[in-house]
Amino acid sequence: MDSTPLPSHDNHGKVYIQEDRVIRKIDSSYWDQAKAMYQQFHTLGLQKLGIIETSLGDEPATFFHPKYRISYSYEWPANMYKSALILQLELLLKLGPHKITLKDAIPENILFDATTPVFVDFLSLIPMDALSQETWLKIRNIEIDHRFAVVEPMLIPHWLIPWVGFVYKNYALARELLQKHACNSGQPSPNWKHFLFSLSGQHDSLGRQFKELAKWSLRLPKQFRRAITIRNFLSQYAKAKNPNYILYLEKVLDWVKGQDVTPMKSPYLFYYDEKDESFSLQAIEKWHDKQKNVAKILAEHEPSSVLDIGANTGWFTKLACQYAPEVLATDMDESCMDHLYHYAKQKDMNILPLVVGFDALEKDVNSPIFRPIAQRLRSHTVLCLGLLHHLTLGMGKPVANVMRTLAELTEHVLVLEFVDWPDEKIRKEPSFFPHLRQFSSQNYSLDQVIHIGQSYFPKVQILESHPKTRSLLVFTK
Repeated sequence: MDSTPLPSHDNHGKVYIQEDRVIRKIDSSYWDQAKAMYQQFHTLGLQKLGIIETSLGDEPATFFHPKYRISYSYEWPANMYKSALILQLELLLKLGPHKITLKDAIPENILFDATTPVFVDFLSLIPMDALSQETWLKIRNIEIDHRFAVVEPMLIPHWLIPWVGFVYKNYALARELLQKHACNSGQPSPNWKHFLFSLSGQHDSLGRQFKELAKWSLRLPKQFRRAITIRNFLSQYAKAKNPNYILYLEKVLDWVKGQDVTPMKSPYLFYYDEKDESFSLQAIEKWHDKQKNVAKILAEHEPSSVLDIGANTGWFTKLACQYAPEVLATDMDESCMDHLYHYAKQKDMNILPLVVGFDALEKDVNSPIFRPIAQRLRSHTVLCLGLLHHLTLGMGKPVANVMRTLAELTEHVLVLEFVDWPDEKIRKEPSFFPHLRQFSSQNYSLDQVIHIGQSYFPKVQILESHPKTRSLLVFTK
């Protein structure tokens, strides 16, 4: 069975992904310690704490894990990030009574099983008394709890500083810190000055040291002054003579749980209501041709996975759950994806909602630690409904570029809605499409979309959508 190596910086093993599972190969020099932790893991039932299921592999010095869809913290809706952070903090607390801890604490160690966070870095589990052997942690003060050595270099910069961005509803900053300043990215770790620079637009010339900035903090924006207060709260253990690790984490956990990071409601949150298309999934008799035909396509192809691009609040995402065991939803709207996350979590639906715009799908991040998004989100069936005209007429993307991206994301079936020129949305709201004049029937037409699509998909079927100025194109590989 083919195996693909995953980006990893573990000093005791490597991870490989296969079609239906993950293999963790352990260095022979560390296998005795890893196997001892494995036995303790099962004896104590630690999987119930949210740690990935782990079994012995059929090769020497290997573990098997279930395979989860890879997503990254910079893509998670705000409350999804909150759930992951709570799991991280609770693990650090709940492992203590078993004399076990984690040797690192970064968001990349958590994946989601639909809406449930799972800690996947099994080799991060180590006995508490072995923490001092991790030389890269640079434990200097042997008198304080060694577990604090993970707090300053990892928990605070890579989890909690971006979290403050979510708390202040500065989602763009939070996502930038998680993506561009991730651990092992080669860039400096997130720090508190990012909150100043994101507000002022100024850079290091404003102050080279945080202490210098703090001296004149009263002149700074309120958000940065609040960040200084939080910074002092999170770093208070360093000032104590005998800091209490458990008490510290409990205070941080209580603070995290008490923060509301839910985005403000955007106009798109009411998109289906305004179109009078907020149908019940059971009221099929009220559906338009669009809903009926998409359901027909899904029933016919029985997809193993569905990716709903530009999902909004997820009407078609929820529909896809009736036909596919795994459904992903992407949208650039913070409010819509956070809303869908809450809905899917409440209803226990197998949906993975991600804050990802089409630009991110089209122009992947070049990173040594993150897998390409087309590889991660590639699905059996892709839905791209009510979006193509926005990408072209609204954002100026050539049809050929859009089709190339969609083809990369599609394993078998692409359902693409085409909106023609006579459509009421285009005729009555031209200001909604800034690049309208760049297009005509020569470079934006049903025939052209089909022609370009057939260079990736041999078969195409045209079905009715709603209203009549729209068509569903079913491309099949």
